[in-house]
Amino acid sequence: MPEETRYLSRPAGTRFRGISAFVCALGALSLCAFILARPGMQLERVFAESGLLERTHPWSWLLCVAIAAFGCWRGGARRDVSFHLWAGFLSFVAGMRELDLHVLLNPENIHILGLTPESAVRFRSDWWTDPSTDPLVRIMWAAFFIACAACFFVPLICARVRWKRLLIGLDSFAWTFAAACGFVGLGYVTDDLLLRLSEDPPPWGQLAEESAETVGVALIACALLLAIARGHHARAVALRERTTRVNAAA
Repeated sequence: MPEETRYLSRPAGTRFRGISAFVCALGALSLCAFILARPGMQLERVFAESGLLERTHPWSWLLCVAIAAFGCWRGGARRDVSFHLWAGFLSFVAGMRELDLHVLLNPENIHILGLTPESAVRFRSDWWTDPSTDPLVRIMWAAFFIACAACFFVPLICARVRWKRLLIGLDSFAWTFAAACGFVGLGYVTDDLLLRLSEDPPPWGQLAEESAETVGVALIACALLLAIARGHHARAVALRERTTRVNAAA
């Protein structure tokens, strides 16, 4: 069966597309609210970053979430909608991480969420196994992390992207997305290992980290746009083939 014909074998219903687009749009609005509120937050254990490119990264990730929301609504097959939903979740998490909001889970910052330090999670095995720890707190955080894992794995599994075949076939979308992940990963490694753990970081380190992340986010946005265009083309070809068969049978 041709790829274009398989494309419409399991079309996404309006409800599924609408719910997925709404979830991504809600993530975009939430990320925008956090970006605007971030300057007024006093966070502990956060390394201040004031680079020009660094300031644009949260807005760039917000753009990726918005593109993913459009892709969810525009997608024709369930697998494509699932991919955009997965990409939107990743972009939202990356944007939150860019704002250093992951430290809100730490005891010294969790009061911003309206919780006490005793309700904060500890990323140590002894905290999870210590009988003196409140069981309800452990259950709450275990459910939270399980939900986050589900938001990552379930859409990815449903998308069923054939990465190996696409990369071998020199598919532009697959290679753009792979390059984007490489640049984003390079930026995070440079930031977390080279700059924050080094006693004497090189003067070019911050510029290299910011440049790598900037290129990575830009490529993520391009990959999402390529996925939307690819889906539109596949739907158009499949519909033309179906119309041709119907006319020939008549």
